Amino acid sequence: MNNDVLLILGNGFDLNLGLKTSYADFIKDTFDTNKECENSLCSHMIKVLNTSELNWIDIENELKKYSKSLPEQCSMTNKQFKEEYQMLCNLLKEYLLKVSDRKKWDSETLNNMRNTEAYKVLSKVIQYPTYFIANFNYTPSVQNLGLNILTDKIIHIHGSLQPDSGIVFGVEETANINNEHVFLHKSRSKYINLNSFNHLLRSSNEIIFFGYSLGETDHYYFSSFLSHVSGKKITFYHYNEDDYENLYKQLTILTGKRCTKLKTNNEIEFISIS
Repeated sequence: MNNDVLLILGNGFDLNLGLKTSYADFIKDTFDTNKECENSLCSHMIKVLNTSELNWIDIENELKKYSKSLPEQCSMTNKQFKEEYQMLCNLLKEYLLKVSDRKKWDSETLNNMRNTEAYKVLSKVIQYPTYFIANFNYTPSVQNLGLNILTDKIIHIHGSLQPDSGIVFGVEETANINNEHVFLHKSRSKYINLNSFNHLLRSSNEIIFFGYSLGETDHYYFSSFLSHVSGKKITFYHYNEDDYENLYKQLTILTGKRCTKLKTNNEIEFISIS
């Protein structure tokens, strides 16, 4: 049975709502005030952020680089890295729990959120007879917007902030990392939710990406699908021209440089929200 529409959400959805959920926000808020962050991994992340021209960092990609920089056969170093990585996961979950807390949203905050493109797109999607939301974010922002969306309509692909869940945070299996650092693999997590997602990709007539950059660490979710998909309407919301260029670059990689085939076999639309 086909589903009408699948809405795929990335961190750009939360950011558009006004939530400070970027990795840069996390580092600035947490690293200077937490003594646990006085270690080599955090020092690396701070250095990368401070030297970024765009004041931006992709922590998951930096985990790859940091892994390769460590000695291959050093049990003490590898043990320390694993502990620092687990600490980073815990601190990220704590930070996101704080910034996504519905109890801290006043009426003005909610009104501002209801005027965002993120809210408008979500409101439109839930009008379809059948829909599902594949949320790559850990946060409960979709549920917190007061749109009465049933829980079984939302699939958290990378886990969530719920007490009985964890977050899927790390790198793809094909990443070029130290052989001793398989604990970084997202596929290792028991909270990853792929079976339902793969089925929905195949069975949905329309697919909408919002705030999702098709980043390198998530390529394996989409490479096979985008290389062979046909007969669907696929919409990509992006912020500005730079985001569009990056999105198209990722699509070029994911389709094996066959974006023309993707466009020919499907109805493809790019929508700017800037």
